Amino acid sequence: MIEMTGEAHMLIDCAGCPVRGVHCDDCIVTALATISVGAPADSPAASTHSHAMLLDAAEQRAVDLFVRAGLIGRDRAATLRAVRAPHPRARSMREHAADTAVAAGW
Repeated sequence: MIEMTGEAHMLIDCAGCPVRGVHCDDCIVTALATISVGAPADSPAASTHSHAMLLDAAEQRAVDLFVRAGLIGRDRAATLRAVRAPHPRARSMREHAADTAVAAGW
């Protein structure tokens, strides 16, 4: 089931997938789960948000697959932008490095 949950969000429920649990590793949804996308308002040209950029070729091919499958409209797909997000552990790694430097007297 696919549900649009607002202008910049899409929810894909894998419960109805006919190959759920069998081909998840090869699924485009699994691949895209690691890509952050945002609306054009998040792009550098439209705002000061410096993390948004155009989709690269691989991301665009993935979005095109969604369009061809009818999971997302062509107009909506044209507005998507990639957003570079920091790794979730980046802050804790920086804090650990700072704590280590302080403990070592650097």
